[in-house]
Amino acid sequence: MPTPQDIISWLRDQFQFALADYVLPAENEMNEEGPSRTVIRPAAALISDNLQGLERIRAMRRLQAGAQFKSVSGSGRAERFCTQIDYMKNYCPKGLDPRFRPSIPDTGKSITYADLTDTNLEYYFRWRMDWQQHAMLYNDPLPFFFLYCFELLNGFHAASPTETIQLLADFWHKSALMPFHKYKADFCVWLKDFYITHDIPVPFAELVQQHHLEDLFPNEIRRPEEELGYEQKMLAASDYDYKRKSYYTGRADRILTLEWAFRIALGSLRVLVKSYGEELDQHLIKPPGVFYFYRPFYEVPVILPLENTRTQVYITQDEIYRFRAGQWNCTRNMMERDSSSPGVGYITYLLDQAIREIETGNAAKPDGAESFLSRWTRSLAYHNGINRAVYNPRFSAIIKEAAQMAIEAESEPPPDCLTPTAAALEKSLSEEPWRTITEARLLRGGTSRSELTKLFLEQGRLLRRVTADKALNHEQIAASVHTPCYTGMEADGLYDYIAWRTGYESGKSEGYQNKEMEFVRLYCAELLSGISGKDTFADLCRLLVYTSRDRKLVKFFPDVLRLWYLHMPKKEKSFTELLIANQVCIYFPELFLLDGSCPQLLDVYNQVSCYKIMRSAFYKPVKHDALQACLSEVLDAVQAYFATKKKMLGNALLQPKELYGSAATLSPISGWFVHLPKLPKTCTHVQLSPLESYTRKRNGTVWFIENQPEVFPYANVVCGCILKRMEVALRRRLSNDNRLSSDCASFISRINPYRAGSLENLLQKPAFGETIDAAVDAYLDKHGAGKLLDPPKTKKSKTSKKPSAEPDLPAHKPVVVDFSLLDTIRAESEETLGKLMLAEEGAPTGHSAPQGAGGAPTGHSAPQGAASLRAALTEEQIAALDSLAEEGSAGYARHDELFWEEINALALEYIGDTLVDSGGIYEDYLDNWIAAGQQA
Repeated sequence: MPTPQDIISWLRDQFQFALADYVLPAENEMNEEGPSRTVIRPAAALISDNLQGLERIRAMRRLQAGAQFKSVSGSGRAERFCTQIDYMKNYCPKGLDPRFRPSIPDTGKSITYADLTDTNLEYYFRWRMDWQQHAMLYNDPLPFFFLYCFELLNGFHAASPTETIQLLADFWHKSALMPFHKYKADFCVWLKDFYITHDIPVPFAELVQQHHLEDLFPNEIRRPEEELGYEQKMLAASDYDYKRKSYYTGRADRILTLEWAFRIALGSLRVLVKSYGEELDQHLIKPPGVFYFYRPFYEVPVILPLENTRTQVYITQDEIYRFRAGQWNCTRNMMERDSSSPGVGYITYLLDQAIREIETGNAAKPDGAESFLSRWTRSLAYHNGINRAVYNPRFSAIIKEAAQMAIEAESEPPPDCLTPTAAALEKSLSEEPWRTITEARLLRGGTSRSELTKLFLEQGRLLRRVTADKALNHEQIAASVHTPCYTGMEADGLYDYIAWRTGYESGKSEGYQNKEMEFVRLYCAELLSGISGKDTFADLCRLLVYTSRDRKLVKFFPDVLRLWYLHMPKKEKSFTELLIANQVCIYFPELFLLDGSCPQLLDVYNQVSCYKIMRSAFYKPVKHDALQACLSEVLDAVQAYFATKKKMLGNALLQPKELYGSAATLSPISGWFVHLPKLPKTCTHVQLSPLESYTRKRNGTVWFIENQPEVFPYANVVCGCILKRMEVALRRRLSNDNRLSSDCASFISRINPYRAGSLENLLQKPAFGETIDAAVDAYLDKHGAGKLLDPPKTKKSKTSKKPSAEPDLPAHKPVVVDFSLLDTIRAESEETLGKLMLAEEGAPTGHSAPQGAGGAPTGHSAPQGAASLRAALTEEQIAALDSLAEEGSAGYARHDELFWEEINALALEYIGDTLVDSGGIYEDYLDNWIAAGQQA
């Protein structure tokens, strides 16, 4: 029984009714024969009926408190709602005024019984009863329509899904004038969801026609291609309404000309866009919408049936739903008829302006197309191919040619009619390598990393057999991609890459240039994926040597070689053995600084050292092997010297790299689409050298660096001291005329004593230099000095070419002497002899012929030799010599000894002797240098 509180609450909600003397309107009681009499119901009966309804509603609300409905997810909410519907489906309230409609706020499209008050629910159930019996329509609240629609979608009030479709169609037709009509798009989606999830065997188009829902689904009933041609259908979606322009009003011939021009331009532009690896039509019309993880009845309290067994449902031929991984995916492949295309509007506007310009002579208005172009390119932000095609000069040329051909055409052009520009482009695309490039760029894949990697492999295998013999213009290389892949490059850039790859692999490349960096990265990705080359490690090493001039790639390639070695399926040789075999030890100095057997030991030390021995005047290429062997013995002696001092040479040259826990990983190709070989599960730890090892974690995708050394900050000083003192000892032993100081103070002064400890003292002690001298003497005593001596200078002899045949000699003529001139000849000879004797008495003693500054005969005087030397020097070297001529030894300390060694090497070539030492310019050549400077 209702409590007094329930009665008071109900009276408060029904404040508009007066209890005293209130009489309901007359109602007709019904019997088998029809209306019998009129009954006047007092207010007391009204109160009794509504109190019973409130009690039923409260019982319905108590259902949602069960333990099985504790979930707050969407499915739990839908289950509670369906349980309440089932409890109230046969409830028919009585005693409510049907003319009264409560004011209910719009709570959204996901409304349930819990969102309405008890009184509002009472009126809803009365509204539902009237709707089902008489379809009575008043100014009904919008939530009532949603609640009844959700009841139908859950399968209530109908015996089968097909009958539910009939009820939904009737509900839509009868509510067409109500506020619910503005939710047309939502109702269409719900109807499709119901058809898909309930696996209705009748074709969807047949259901639409049977229930007269063509206004909701026009595209599912009639295909635009059946009513119009493809070009007319495209023009119907244009943003530019040319038919309303005054130029075309009442002129069907002009409209026909524009349609013909559009057909020619559309086919020709397809060829242009295809060269960029894109399809024009899918960018002109509305792109197909792909909804991943599509959930039917999203945020709507509807329970999905579980008996659906189909995995693919066709709404129409252009709209497909697939069930994968517990979710539905929707793919729409059709242009919506009510959608507008700014791309078609842009092309139509350009054609309109071109036709007007040809027929009237008035110049076109290019500014008017900016609005269409900006909207079109904004929607194509991720399609670089078509964006670049729009700004290609061929685009405007095709538009003008299409307009001219349409004006001159006497009949309708065929569908495959192309402009001359497009025809020439199509011909070039049909030839190699353009044909294969276009075929590769048209391949498509998914968006996940595995699918993109698979696409990269398919494109690479297709392009691998393509070669191109083309001279590269490095100023116009069209490659600027961050991720090495084919789809990120234009067709021209991909053609340039193939030409570069062909030249590089055939050995015809002129040398690396910085603009080839992206080509190198893409070729590296091909090597790592197994697309190019057989011996990948050797190919990567050759690529490293080829790009050694680029500092970025020199830092990048060593990690790539490490990564590839870690993934090599068969490791027949160690990492260091492979580096030695491919002669790239110089790029891994931390692995070979302590290895005296390294075949590139001198190159490694010369790279790390602050003293470049290979730039010294003492160094010659013929001495390289001998110097390297000598350095190996010197290195053994220096290691023994450090050991006697209870120190390690390795600590002076190397130090462990500072690692930051698990963040220190090896991932030099992060973001690339590269297919690396799969490793066995047992391969979890790989040691590259005694100083470097890696551990594999996370299913083999990441290698963690355990201990990797790096070159010590003062290793350049240690190597510099070793190389310089070794060269000084060699010069002393071989009596070389070139002077080189044994002082290394300028190197050692760079060491911070707080960081290097006693390293400075070890290098400054005389025992360090004596150790190196002894090692050099031991090497020379054992192997001799033949390979370390300067080769003798040989003068090139002038070889006279013998004539192939003896020339014809003139006929011999007898010599006739005129004895009358004999006295005159005798007098002139005596006068000449006297002049020569006087000149010999006044000449200074010394050389009888002009000689060079070094004593070697030369064709120039000493000042001329100094002038030639001045012309061969750089500005920095000339300024240093000028200051040295004024300041003497004070200017010598401003530059290191290697700087002056380079000057002396050039002086040997031009004046035959060295020019400077620690005291300044030699006095014999100082005046000549000053004179040469004055002449300059």
